[in-house]
Amino acid sequence: MELEMQASIDKGISSTLSSLQYDCAAPRNINDLDLQPDMKDLIDPQPCHNFTDTSYLHCSVRSLRLRAKLCAIANSLHSPPSFADTLQFEQDIQIALDNLPHWTDPRALMASTLLDLQLRQFLIIIHQPLTLYTSSQSKKRPDTSQIYTTTTTLSAAESIITLHTALLNASPPNFALTCLRLDYLRAALLIAHIAYHSSSPFITRIARPVSEATATASLRLLEERSMRPGRGNHHYWYLSAAISLVSIRFAEADGKGEEEKEGLSREAGDRVCALLYRVLALQDEQGEGMPSEVMLGDAGTVGNTMRTPASMVEPGFGVDMGGFQGMEAMEGWEGQGTWGLDDFWFLGDLDGG
Repeated sequence: MELEMQASIDKGISSTLSSLQYDCAAPRNINDLDLQPDMKDLIDPQPCHNFTDTSYLHCSVRSLRLRAKLCAIANSLHSPPSFADTLQFEQDIQIALDNLPHWTDPRALMASTLLDLQLRQFLIIIHQPLTLYTSSQSKKRPDTSQIYTTTTTLSAAESIITLHTALLNASPPNFALTCLRLDYLRAALLIAHIAYHSSSPFITRIARPVSEATATASLRLLEERSMRPGRGNHHYWYLSAAISLVSIRFAEADGKGEEEKEGLSREAGDRVCALLYRVLALQDEQGEGMPSEVMLGDAGTVGNTMRTPASMVEPGFGVDMGGFQGMEAMEGWEGQGTWGLDDFWFLGDLDGG
């Protein structure tokens, strides 16, 4: 049920759980080792605050009906819910978040993060229609509902990226949710959309620090997804372009010169080239290994640094620019003007994945 639910959210369709009846009870909060072949009766479940092998499934069922309902409403063909209804849905989500158990067991990090993410993503989804409408308006003074919606969306989006980043920074790092989910991409693109289109000084003051704080982290998340399962390179193009567009907008507001804005534009392509270079390095039949760092740029331009995950680096491999020899002959390379940011905003997989 959980897999079908998340697939429906990612595809933008209603979950079948919203229209079908089911009577599956929640799994008991017990450990797998508590089950024995000669058992005649099931043991009593442990309290929710005790983490077990089935704690995630046991707690996730509690919010399943709410999430199925919100998924159906968000993807309905009818008009989006009113602001009052949206506030009620937000309150329901916050109550469900507050009721999540707080485990101290180190093994519970991924389970507790996933329980939080699958609820928190709906804070973005239910506020998204009004957020996109607000950002498309040219009002210098948005009304109270628009300000509330935008700030709530930014807060939820930043929290989602922070939760995913915490898993990467854990010891040992956990890449499971990073490779299986894309809610952080939705969050990062929405932050960029708000920051780029904002015409209100108040919203800009809120969106800019959030955008600057999450840009590197969101790129890192997509980088890990591209390098480990080998999928999602096209998503990296979209986000890299969006972040550069926002950076250029901020540079214009700060009165920066054309040279610096050109450097920010070039960074969008440099980041993608660095990622693709590292992917190709893994496919090298000569077995030269994986560079620990790829740097693009030269004197007078804004360079880009991209680090390879430590678990994918082979010791003793030197870093040089040999992998980029001959690329200067490519059309549009090094700012020839024919490879613009608009070229990043096409649909479809670059790598077929």
